[in-house]
Amino acid sequence: MGTVISTSCIHLMISTTPFLILFSYFLYAAHERPTVLLKLQQQQQQQDDDASVTSRSTNGDGLIPLMDMLQMALVTLVCWAWFVSYLVIFVPNRRNLMKRYKNNDDQQQKKKKQHEQESDAQVLEVIGDVYYDRPKGILGRIMEKVLHTDLAYVTYKYPGAAAAVPRSKGQQSDVDGDVRFVEKKIRTYHPYHRENVTICVLKDYPLSGQPKSDIERDVASFQSETALRNQKKRYHFILVAIGWMIFLLACAVYIIHQVGRVENLGIQNQGEEEEDASLAWIYFWIYLMVVLPMVAIGLNFLHWTLHFWWVTQGGKVTTAPTKVVPKVLLGDDLDEAGGGYVAMI
Repeated sequence: MGTVISTSCIHLMISTTPFLILFSYFLYAAHERPTVLLKLQQQQQQQDDDASVTSRSTNGDGLIPLMDMLQMALVTLVCWAWFVSYLVIFVPNRRNLMKRYKNNDDQQQKKKKQHEQESDAQVLEVIGDVYYDRPKGILGRIMEKVLHTDLAYVTYKYPGAAAAVPRSKGQQSDVDGDVRFVEKKIRTYHPYHRENVTICVLKDYPLSGQPKSDIERDVASFQSETALRNQKKRYHFILVAIGWMIFLLACAVYIIHQVGRVENLGIQNQGEEEEDASLAWIYFWIYLMVVLPMVAIGLNFLHWTLHFWWVTQGGKVTTAPTKVVPKVLLGDDLDEAGGGYVAMI
């Protein structure tokens, strides 16, 4: 599997090569900027009698402002920091959440073998149906292929003693209460309708139902023998991203240094805003101390919080499920191809 890991990292580096070329050019342009501006200043002094030539030679058309280079480097730095934070915060937490279903399920089986009470189990198993929400229209199919995501609705009886709703005053019903169902959207590995499948529900989260077969395949994508050998790939990605962050940080500092040189020489580019080293350092620290933590840590923490809520508490409790598996499959419903194997990281 070493070849796969190397190929993945090489692909990442090759795909970011255009950015490496761009920022290398920025470094070269920043290094040459004082020399270029000095030459333009000398030309201006020698050609004061020719206004048209002066205009062409001193306006510095085509020169990228150093402050623009700096902000480009800082924005890209924030993007790489977000990527590292995603791999460090979101991915492990999502995998640990899925392992809670599987690990507790294994513990439950061991307890049953030891004749312990089932009430001690942290994962409940119920029977339910899965309604595959096939994407509609061309745009839906394109998004499905791009995102590699299949969505479905799972429906099962509300677990525990609260499965029935007591009849309210004035309710017209011949029974004491209606049966409550949980209906929620999930991400699935099996893009087709299913009936009477095992649904795993975390004990403290009655709306956390996930089909057992999807959980097993999900966990196998990062916990199987093959996946464990390939686990270093994520760390290699992190190393590449950290290398990029160090490079961009050095770029930003060097560009600020050149801004200071241009400012001290008093050779600002005519027609452009003045290069201000103090302002450049303010931008630098604002990005580093405010924007980067908010985007890299804050957005990933928000992403994980919303994902955790979606998995464990998303959905609705109803007495009349709407996503019911059809009894007769027509058209696209007859196509039950499982599709390619996609690791849900």
